Amino acid sequence: ETAWHNIYSIYTSDFKTTSLIEFKNKYPDYPYSNIVNEDIVLSQKKLLIARNNNKWGFIDSAGNAAIPFLYEWVNEFSEGLAECGLNGKSGFINKAGKVVIPFIYEEINPFKNGVAIVKQNKKYGMINKAGKLVVPYEYDEIAEYTEGMAVVSKGDKFGYIDENLNVVIPINYTKAGNFSEGLALVELGGQSGFINKAGNIVIPCKYDWVDNFKNGMARVKSLKKLGIINLKGENILACKYDFIGEFSENLIMVVQDEKYGFVNKNDSLIIPFEYDYKGFPLTFKNGYAVAEKDKKQGLIDTTGKYITPNNFEKILPFSENLAAVSRKNKWGYIDKKMKLVIPYTYQWAGSFINGMAKVKKNSKYGFINTKNKTVIDFNFDDAKDFDKGISEVTIDGLLGLMDTDGNMIIPCEFDEITYLDNSILKLEKNKKMAYYNLTEQKYLWKEEGF
Repeated sequence: ETAWHNIYSIYTSDFKTTSLIEFKNKYPDYPYSNIVNEDIVLSQKKLLIARNNNKWGFIDSAGNAAIPFLYEWVNEFSEGLAECGLNGKSGFINKAGKVVIPFIYEEINPFKNGVAIVKQNKKYGMINKAGKLVVPYEYDEIAEYTEGMAVVSKGDKFGYIDENLNVVIPINYTKAGNFSEGLALVELGGQSGFINKAGNIVIPCKYDWVDNFKNGMARVKSLKKLGIINLKGENILACKYDFIGEFSENLIMVVQDEKYGFVNKNDSLIIPFEYDYKGFPLTFKNGYAVAEKDKKQGLIDTTGKYITPNNFEKILPFSENLAAVSRKNKWGYIDKKMKLVIPYTYQWAGSFINGMAKVKKNSKYGFINTKNKTVIDFNFDDAKDFDKGISEVTIDGLLGLMDTDGNMIIPCEFDEITYLDNSILKLEKNKKMAYYNLTEQKYLWKEEGF
């Protein structure tokens, strides 16, 4: 019996429907098929956190109470289990509402890969889904797994455990980061470098600061200057820059002495340091980047050639063949022939997306089309660009949702709007909550007093 339960727990640790069905097909002799069938149904059940009379529970996607409002706090389900709080302690319940791990912990994290980080007597350990302690309470910190490794600490020293819960990299480092692309940053003697999963230092601890690897590259700092190295520790960009941006279209913004230019991946200066750095990164988009000199802006191409005049107070990259520009604190739009096609009439102007741009006039936001026709009136204190045909808008500090025709899907009366998926919204106002089905345009559930 124990062996069967262990096999089932390991094979279906992610509690995904596909894993449960695969187990059922692979092990037809499993003597507790009724449990598998029940879990398959539960795995497909979507439950939403809800509150009633300051107690927490769960409702289903139809708005019906699914797990009673008994708890002091609850978190989302992860791998079929959810953290709940009772009498100041934490434990786990399943989607049937059954307590599967008792309320005895000071602190717990969601289950991932079949284990959860828990805290007892101010020390961290790990349990499995049977509630068995698989990593003893001896750590001051345990991080989430990345690439099969988790950082652990004792006092001011750090090391790593693997997914077999063994300490595989000794707890010797004064700093340790998550693994990324097979390497993790560590610190020894105040200097940083990188180790591999065998615990070998593959890039020496010789830097003042290092960042995680991304796309085979990591930022590093030495003698107060920034550079970029590859996975072998070789310089892509030498440590000689005051700031480094992100590569886009094979070029990256670099800063020296408050001037910026662009270099390529061979650290060759393609566009000289002749532009004024204002403290934020710039990238190339569709072959163009913003260039600022003597408080004036224009657009340059990837050779550094101006493709617009350098006489605008502000300019945005072209979008749908138009670029927003400002002069004398007023915004308009130019086309690629440098013709002003939308006059300087706005207090602010954004990029065109699907034929519409957000603009500001008389301290209110609205939307225009490429012919400068107002398609949504200037009624809003703030508005976000449309995403999938919906814009989040603000009036008097309260949020609502609007469609591309200017119709209010949800009126501006909420403190927070959160997308749980493409159709379910969580709405909050006056410290009360509700769920709204965006597709059906109706409330699923409202907290009393909402």
